[in-house]
Amino acid sequence: MWSVYIKGSPGIALRTSLGRFEAAFNESEKRVSAAKAVYIDHQAPALPKRTHAYPGIQKSPPYQWESEFRAFVLPFNPDSLPNFHDRPTGVETSVNLKLLVEGIAVAPGSSRAFVRQVLRILEDAGFNPDIVSPSVIDGSPRCF
Repeated sequence: MWSVYIKGSPGIALRTSLGRFEAAFNESEKRVSAAKAVYIDHQAPALPKRTHAYPGIQKSPPYQWESEFRAFVLPFNPDSLPNFHDRPTGVETSVNLKLLVEGIAVAPGSSRAFVRQVLRILEDAGFNPDIVSPSVIDGSPRCF
């Protein structure tokens, strides 16, 4: 997946769990919901039952390999909008990053300078640098 999403650039991936996710947003001023993406064939004669977040979690079947999990905030009544595309484009809310982040994987091929920058940012935010590991895809030893 690294090659699909970062295309040779340096990058990181965050590891969490559903329990950590729920705890991290527990004190948020907004109601944060989450769901696995629903992969639907828009050409199918019968589409799955619609839910309040349905347009935000649907994807086409070719992306099913991603097994995506999405988080979202609905700060409005979705039934009050005539067109889903009239929704706000972003919503800020608070999150406890120390609860959310279980681990961080650094993309294969990332430079040592990039890794040092990631470690510096984490240290400034009060994280233990041991949270960072090379990508398991990379297979290289931890040599930052």
